[in-house]
Amino acid sequence: MTEIFFNNYKLDLGTSVVTENRQINSFFDLKDRQTNYTNKFNLPETPRNRIAMEMFGAIGETSDIPQKINNVNVFRNGIPTIQNGKGIVKKRKYGKGYDLNIQFGNYSIYDAIENKDLSDLDFSSINHTFTRDTIVNSWNNTWENGYIYTIGDFGFVNSNNNGSPIDARYQVPSVFFKWIWDKIFEESGYTYTYDGDINIFEIEDFTTRVHTITNPKENILGQVTNFKDLLSGISQKSFIKSVIQDFGLMMDKEDLSSEYRFILVQEFLSFDQPTVDLSRKFNSASSVDANLKGYAKENVLKYNYDNSEDEFSDGVFEVNNETLKDRKTMFTSPFKVPEQSSINVNSYNLFTFSHFNATRNDDGTIKEVKSKKTKAYVHNTVRASGQIRYDFDDGSQKTVLTNAAYAAFVGLTYSEIISKWYSNFVNLLQKPRLYEATMTFNSIDLIQFDFFKQVYIKQLGAYFYMNKIKGFKPGKVTKCELIKINKPDKLGEFSDDFNEDFNI
Repeated sequence: MTEIFFNNYKLDLGTSVVTENRQINSFFDLKDRQTNYTNKFNLPETPRNRIAMEMFGAIGETSDIPQKINNVNVFRNGIPTIQNGKGIVKKRKYGKGYDLNIQFGNYSIYDAIENKDLSDLDFSSINHTFTRDTIVNSWNNTWENGYIYTIGDFGFVNSNNNGSPIDARYQVPSVFFKWIWDKIFEESGYTYTYDGDINIFEIEDFTTRVHTITNPKENILGQVTNFKDLLSGISQKSFIKSVIQDFGLMMDKEDLSSEYRFILVQEFLSFDQPTVDLSRKFNSASSVDANLKGYAKENVLKYNYDNSEDEFSDGVFEVNNETLKDRKTMFTSPFKVPEQSSINVNSYNLFTFSHFNATRNDDGTIKEVKSKKTKAYVHNTVRASGQIRYDFDDGSQKTVLTNAAYAAFVGLTYSEIISKWYSNFVNLLQKPRLYEATMTFNSIDLIQFDFFKQVYIKQLGAYFYMNKIKGFKPGKVTKCELIKINKPDKLGEFSDDFNEDFNI
């Protein structure tokens, strides 16, 4: 028996059949992550359902049901298979009833940050008054401090000679990715954890990555640097997605939990991942497909550039399949890439960013420097020793002999990212095998299934990734999509504790 509670009202289902589809990361789609969902089903126009729908569709009604996120819980023979789901009612068909669809799982944080920019975050803990020590002191900052002023050519550096002063007015702060990531989770009411051995959130590839501000202004002594005013045009959703894409992360969340779990696709596809033996649940395989849709012979990961024709930091992975189309862009980062300028400081070739634009008089002297709104640039830092001198707006100077932090782009090209975080996935794509199979699942199997475990099926003699569980309903066999994982023949240790896509 299936029972559905809609905003705490028990619904009449009539003859409707409710099926569940579960997925977290379709290997057909490198750009997006997926959420669980039910089929669209119809609720009869009973008195109970009319009350639950606040009389939606009746003459003179003012129901908010079609415009709101409705809380839905589904029970199968008393077992909760969907908890705190999102019920969507868009249409009432007179004489037939209400169309209802339920989403659950990964959608939660994306709903919480929908239509929010990074500028909506609370930056009060890292806002600061600009002083003669601000830039130099920031070089020792880590992600916990939130920001750093890396040395770069942000559109106006007033000398190309080593030892000549840098105008502090035209250096800009950058914000650490991890600080932003943690702040988004904190303010949206969620936490996160890493499920494998390579905790990407604690290693330098992530903790040292920063991005520049987008709305620059001159650094004036005594002026407060408020990041809310300096950042715009980056949605919190696109920021989260860019991190997930750049590191090839899978994500999952249990219905009643506020904690998200992450694991690298690179680690998931490794040889020693936890495995569950579903041989006893396996019923039959109806087909095997040798082509994962959505890919081309050349698959491009792209950045933005000051010159739209540039592509020097893009990356391409190839799929050895003559039947595919030639080329496809898999995703484009929301961030821009700096390029190296002709200006050196202490023999370090600076990276250039288009935050300021200097115009000159006929004799070469500076006429005017204007700030320029721009997309944020992603970068990291390198350290180099030497003497640094800064000029400030009041005519004063500061000279330091120290290990300074320079803007860099180490390990950030998409060619390097593909090699480090996608090589196992690219290997899988060379000879993919997608099986359409059926399993004998019950409600407990469904709610306990862990997509972060590889699946072993003795009858097929292989390990698999469960790409999708399709159309579950109690007492019936359940269709599944299984993608074969290329790994050595080894059985290992198993746990056996079983008794339309929405992209985000």
